[in-house]
Amino acid sequence: MIATSMVVTFGMINLHTYATDPVLFSETGAYMALVMGTPMAIITMVFMLNMSEKWAINTVILIGSAIVFAGAP
Repeated sequence: MIATSMVVTFGMINLHTYATDPVLFSETGAYMALVMGTPMAIITMVFMLNMSEKWAINTVILIGSAIVFAGAP
C-alpha cells in the first residue's frame, strides 16, 4: 500500500512539468516521494497497530521507514 502511494506521489509530482525530459525520471521527484511516503508509512502503521497481529512485520516496517526517512536528507 505504501509503495503504491509513493509511486502515485512520484507521478503526481511530475504532472505539471513543461519539459518531457524530467518526466521519465526525476531525482527530486523520487526524493520527494520518499520523504512524503516514509512518514505516511509510520503514521499508517501507528494507527493500524491493532489490526495486525504480526508484530515483527509491523516493527520492521516502522524501523525501516524511520531509517529511510532519517537517511533521506
